[in-house]
Amino acid sequence: MAYIDVDKVLLGYQDQNLSRPELILLAAKISRIKKVSGTEALRMIGNKEVDLDEVHEAIIQDYQEIKLPDESDEVDNDKVTS
Repeated sequence: MAYIDVDKVLLGYQDQNLSRPELILLAAKISRIKKVSGTEALRMIGNKEVDLDEVHEAIIQDYQEIKLPDESDEVDNDKVTS
């Protein structure tokens, strides 16, 4: 198994203020999307082979829910109540 120096990867992204936990989260998402190992995902991040903004968006979309309006939730403004 190859060794990836996480600190060197983080130094490559100093301008983006990337933290170690965020790096691991991104690598985990890349490994699931591209079906590669976590080490390979870290190597891809270190070599800037992936766009981290796209990976961020994919992570955000995983946690978003779309709630469709239910018919019982609709309010009928035409009804007159007395």
